[in-house]
Amino acid sequence: MLAVLFFLSIFIIGFLVNNYFFPKQPVGIKFAGAFLLGSLISVTLIYTLLALIRDLPTSLIVYFGASISIFFYSIFKQNIWRTEFKKKYCLVLPLIGLIYYFFNKSFSYDNASKGFLISSNTYMDFGAHIPFARFLTSGGNSSFEVPFYAGKNFIYHYFFDFYVGILEFLGMRIDLAFNIISVLSLFFLLVVIYELAYLLFKNRYVGLLSSLLIIFNSDLSFIQVFKKYGLSIVGLYNHNEYFMRELWGVVIKGNFLNINVYLNQRHLIFALLWFFLIIYFILKNNLHKKSIFFIAIIVGIFPFWHVPALISLYIVLFVMIVLLKDKRKQLILILFISLLLAIPQFYSIKVNSLNTIEFYPGFITHDIFSVKNFVVFWMWNLGISIPLLVFGFMKSNWQQRKIFISFFVLFVFANLFKFSRDAFDNHKFFNVWIILANIYTGWGLVQLYKKNTESKILSTIFVFLLIISGFFHLLVVKNDVRAIVPDYRSSNLARWAQERIPKSSLIFTNGDIYDPLSISGRRTFLGRSHYIYQYGGDPSKRIGQRQKVLLGKNYNEVKNILYENSIQYVVIYKKEFIINRYPANLSFFDKYFNKIYENNQGIIYKI
Repeated sequence: MLAVLFFLSIFIIGFLVNNYFFPKQPVGIKFAGAFLLGSLISVTLIYTLLALIRDLPTSLIVYFGASISIFFYSIFKQNIWRTEFKKKYCLVLPLIGLIYYFFNKSFSYDNASKGFLISSNTYMDFGAHIPFARFLTSGGNSSFEVPFYAGKNFIYHYFFDFYVGILEFLGMRIDLAFNIISVLSLFFLLVVIYELAYLLFKNRYVGLLSSLLIIFNSDLSFIQVFKKYGLSIVGLYNHNEYFMRELWGVVIKGNFLNINVYLNQRHLIFALLWFFLIIYFILKNNLHKKSIFFIAIIVGIFPFWHVPALISLYIVLFVMIVLLKDKRKQLILILFISLLLAIPQFYSIKVNSLNTIEFYPGFITHDIFSVKNFVVFWMWNLGISIPLLVFGFMKSNWQQRKIFISFFVLFVFANLFKFSRDAFDNHKFFNVWIILANIYTGWGLVQLYKKNTESKILSTIFVFLLIISGFFHLLVVKNDVRAIVPDYRSSNLARWAQERIPKSSLIFTNGDIYDPLSISGRRTFLGRSHYIYQYGGDPSKRIGQRQKVLLGKNYNEVKNILYENSIQYVVIYKKEFIINRYPANLSFFDKYFNKIYENNQGIIYKI
């Protein structure tokens, strides 16, 4: 119930803010803005209160008190709530239900076993996001650190997972929290892209095609699907693999523009909604000073939500300053004001990160880079949309081309530089670019359809070729195998630790991904080291220290490692309990440390 009230407060705050700064918007934009702006303001405010008060329940009480005051104020402003209801709005319910089905297929919860149901293609990502979601809401933590690399002040995207954590704290099951925010983010992204396409081309069909291609992306993987299954209906229906194989002698690695990236990276969907709603507000409105100032704040507070999306926005806006003279002064003010807020946050992120911007031509074809390999790689990932995109650009007017060029710079930059140690992370820039590019693909298709009977037939064939791979990708989601990952609530050992070990304690464990204590939100010495490398850290020292502690050969060396890292407790899981564990010298721990708990799942030692 409290979680529902929290969502209600989000939409109330969002409606008020959206109508005050951006009045007279289409109804879809009103609701998208209500969700996004309400979420940004509410979650940021709650975190600010948490940092000041150091107690989450008290912070939420203050927040709800402020929300109630805002609600009673708003009822005197009846014009704010006047939105004409139309029966056609009911058509969105099946779409929301369909989107929820696919998110739920990738991540859900089994009440009987008290465990997560996680698909094979999303298994890795949720091993990081569950600890993040529970960390800031576990014991009122307000510090920015990776919970499974505790004590290093290492920062990653925080606020989306904190959003999920708030909902779980208020009584919503964590899978529902992840999925509902994700569903609303993707649904409203489809709405915003539809309206942005209409704003640019004044054609509803372009909007529909643009939104459709976000889910049914164009690539050439359907060729491999038909090669494997032929025309077997049963084989095609049970298809469960994202194909990344050879095309014209080039081995394709990295299929990153399909639905799977959204199922894995839920924070990315929210960031894309934020990005394109900002772009829509800028292009749609003749902004007044108060609106410019507000957009700048919404941009400036975003680093802890999603840095790549913010960098993408800055790149696009810088190019727009050059190309869009009528928006130049407004964009300069937005950039200047937002950077005053964002730069300190960028600094706090960078100071503990080894990630740097490097010249790295070719994206993930860098190691085999050649003109042929690069072209074939992008032909595979963009598919039949390439000729339609080019045709759509040619049929655009100069103003529309300026918008495309502003975004195309993202494609160029991400193919020339890498912004983290793993070049694959650049896919986020391509995810932004392809959504805008799909609008021009839709425009090209509409223009082709208008020509003659032959072009109508050809455009129909193009539609089939554009969406067929995306259809097979959805079948992968439907048919994907799911693993049951025990939640900490199914573990007597983890529940005992939750109740008896102080929340601030740093715990050494021999677990890895889905460590029960880590997914309960507790601070652990080292979890999955791959994540730390990906986030820009260097866990090599802790990897070596963990090995020395678990081997237990030298008491003085082990003691120094534990005291150096302020480790108060050691948890050794037994082999039968979790798969992802490292072996430990139990006789060493039994000899030198105080055993305070043991069951068939593991042992807890007090240092």
